Amino acid sequence: MNKPTFPELASGRLSTSAHPRLRTAALAVGGCIAITIVVFGAVVLLALAIDAMRDNLVGVLSLTLVVHAILCLFFLVQLLQRTGVSPAAIGVCRPTWRLAHLMWQIPSALIILVAIQATMFAVLGGEDPIPGSSTSEGMAGLSPVFAMAGFIGIAVLTPLWEELLFRGVLLSSMRQRWGPGIAVVASSVIFAIVHGIPILLPYMLGLGLVLGGLRIFHGNLWAPLAMHITINSIASATILAALV
Repeated sequence: MNKPTFPELASGRLSTSAHPRLRTAALAVGGCIAITIVVFGAVVLLALAIDAMRDNLVGVLSLTLVVHAILCLFFLVQLLQRTGVSPAAIGVCRPTWRLAHLMWQIPSALIILVAIQATMFAVLGGEDPIPGSSTSEGMAGLSPVFAMAGFIGIAVLTPLWEELLFRGVLLSSMRQRWGPGIAVVASSVIFAIVHGIPILLPYMLGLGLVLGGLRIFHGNLWAPLAMHITINSIASATILAALV
């Protein structure tokens, strides 16, 4: 008898009560980190060896973001399918009208997060309080195809795999062991550290807490995913508008 696939379970046609274990979460985090190192490491090495890639590095990185996100999504889905984790247990379930609360939650969270990062830049003497804009600025001057690839990678695909990993597998496994409070805080700390940008640590920690709180409040991944996509879209959309 064939094992049910993750999409079949998510559709509600089949069900299982399996929750992700901490071991599964560790494998998920480690696997995505390994994919990141291999993919971007390969691009850097190739850029050092090939002049054409080095001259068009930003465009290559835009496409790499898409490839990297797809590989992470594929890895996570395969891992969840092989370990028999229930989609509902990690928040992949049918949305409810409770999502209407996002109409005030997203604007409120944006104000708080921008205030956090603005404070950090003011204390450290920085100029730009908008997180993530440095990444999107690299899209300026690209051809529309590369710019669109960068936008899709940053604004859509990256939030998809990051939410599946951090608010889906990681937070859910910690919640089963230690409860929602510790799970939200611990997963947020890991989320911030993994991004590896010191000046953005307070912002990333705040973002992790917001996304984790939305995961608990709404009981699904759609709310934090909507928030994450909104944040990642703002700077990238601004750059794209300037290119048109």
